Amino acid sequence: MSTTTTTSPHEPEIAETSAIQNESLIHALREAKITILHSESNQKLSLEKELHEKGCRVIAGESKIKVEKVESEKEKKEQFAKEMISEVKLCAEYVKEEHQQRMQYAKEDHDTLKRYMKEEHGAKIRVLEHIDWNGQMQKQKGAEERDEMDVDDTKQEFERVGYEEPRLMLWKRSGRFSDGWKEYATLNCIGLNGKKGIY
Repeated sequence: MSTTTTTSPHEPEIAETSAIQNESLIHALREAKITILHSESNQKLSLEKELHEKGCRVIAGESKIKVEKVESEKEKKEQFAKEMISEVKLCAEYVKEEHQQRMQYAKEDHDTLKRYMKEEHGAKIRVLEHIDWNGQMQKQKGAEERDEMDVDDTKQEFERVGYEEPRLMLWKRSGRFSDGWKEYATLNCIGLNGKKGIY
């Protein structure tokens, strides 16, 4: 029995249901987990009960059968996971570049401090205080009693206590000293052992 519908030239011709009643096609549709839909009324055809819950559909139109794969929940999740992985990779690349830039800034700041201290104020600094893991400012133990050290020796000193090149955060004149201006430098460092501190 034919269900061909006469339509205007601008409307698609609906395929005959007899064209679908082919055992091999039905088997293929079932294998592909497809639902059959009428292109205009959107009513499910004879395979509706068997194919409706299979996650796919076929729209008959222009005397052809158009197969549309309906995206499953699993496919949606997989696609979302791929997008998230791409985002994470981009973020990781950004963090890597940011770290490299910060390390370059740290080196430049340390070199600048050393040059300024040498040229202007006698190249003397002293460790003042540090920030612990919780970000709380604490007085460096023994800071008051520690000897002054030449800026040339600061790198060795930082390496001795397990810190990389320091990042200059703040330095200022603190007052008169017997042999002229004395500079105190507050430096932000990330230790080789992962600890953070301001020196």
